[in-house]
Amino acid sequence: MGRARADDAPSLDAPLRFDRRALGPAAGAPPGGGWVRLAEWGRAFPNPTETPWARADDALPRFRLEAALRLGNVPLVKLRHGPGDRSNTVHLHGDTHLPRGLALGWRVVAEVKPLAWLAVGAHYARLQVDGPRRNVHYTGLALDGVRFPPGARARTSIDLQVGEVYARYVVRDDEAIRFAIGPGAAWGSQRIGVFAGDRHAVVRAETFYVPTLSYLLQVRLAPICSAWVESLTGVFAPWRFPSLLTETRVGLRWDLVAGLELTTGASLSMGSVEDTEDLWGGRRRPGERVRRANWLAVAGEVGLAVRF
Repeated sequence: MGRARADDAPSLDAPLRFDRRALGPAAGAPPGGGWVRLAEWGRAFPNPTETPWARADDALPRFRLEAALRLGNVPLVKLRHGPGDRSNTVHLHGDTHLPRGLALGWRVVAEVKPLAWLAVGAHYARLQVDGPRRNVHYTGLALDGVRFPPGARARTSIDLQVGEVYARYVVRDDEAIRFAIGPGAAWGSQRIGVFAGDRHAVVRAETFYVPTLSYLLQVRLAPICSAWVESLTGVFAPWRFPSLLTETRVGLRWDLVAGLELTTGASLSMGSVEDTEDLWGGRRRPGERVRRANWLAVAGEVGLAVRF
């Protein structure tokens, strides 16, 4: 046995040498094997969502369907509807003593992604209240030409509806982030009914908002949970300027099985249908009718979403 010499021991200052051919081809390397540099990987797959394992899930078209039940409240409803000389502004909760109780509703969404960068869809939401009989305010109220005297026992109902169609540019859609934004068109409706014995009035104020802007952002927080926000804004109503519509929904999505999610969240909806001449105090012709409405609604929701 010979003694190892000191100069045979490896030195920390000596350069590290290795045989690149012994490493073999890198995972996902193009045909031909060999060492794949980072620049070559970038040229092969410039978009992270286009890596081989992601491409298998990007078969088009893709669909998204959602349905949710809503439980909420309508804290603000204001309207004026009817002949100008036989109607007044009605603050529904104050003038009919409608309790600020729970409102029941639902929401559905249908979307198709025909191209990697385009999503086209529609959504519809509804919230309804049917209140008990209460005494009309001591000043009374006039709605749609019907006069409800002070103290009359009246039952009041509220029906709020919002519909939207959109085309969104898909900025990103992978397991980490979904983000799409684009224009669309929306419709908003407020339907109010007041019933007191043989006196009743049922009125609707509605209009279209074109164009609108909407977006969906979903960010994965954990392997089974994502945060999401979806918003709609319409500030231009050609037939009822300057009406406004905005809806915002925010919450969490929970993965159940592949392609199926449990959605939980809260929503805020505000809308107005204005009458330009009544708003700015213009002169009215005899018998001309007024249609103005404002509302604010909040709700919690739970539902299911499926993507395939």
